[in-house]
Amino acid sequence: MIIRTHEACLRFTQFGFTLALLIPLVAAVGCGNEKESVVRGKVSYQGKNLTGGTILFNPMDETQPSAHTAIGADGSYEIRAIAGENKVIINWYSEVDPTLEPGDPGYTIPKPLIPPKYSNIDTTPLVHIVEQKEAVIDFELE
Repeated sequence: MIIRTHEACLRFTQFGFTLALLIPLVAAVGCGNEKESVVRGKVSYQGKNLTGGTILFNPMDETQPSAHTAIGADGSYEIRAIAGENKVIINWYSEVDPTLEPGDPGYTIPKPLIPPKYSNIDTTPLVHIVEQKEAVIDFELE
């Protein structure tokens, strides 16, 4: 009788522990951020689509996380950005040989392929308000 009671108690404790772990996990996975919106578009420089690089949406509300993604070979991007006012940062550098490290013969420093002002949070002129709905936002850099 004592063994059965102990086994039942042990099973109940294991069940409770498992349940305690699963509830927060399900809650976190099951809910999306209501403040996020899907934003897609194209990035061009001097009338031509970028063929690489990254784009970052940085909310003005510093308590919110930034979001970044790669820019495709056709200049397109798709990202889940926080709704509200965002500074947009775009990076695009020349490709380098990934097998070489600084100091190796033949190593070259990546060079910006767009004006550096777009790559710095303090100098980017790109500010956009992300609505709480899907949006298309194209960026034409000069």
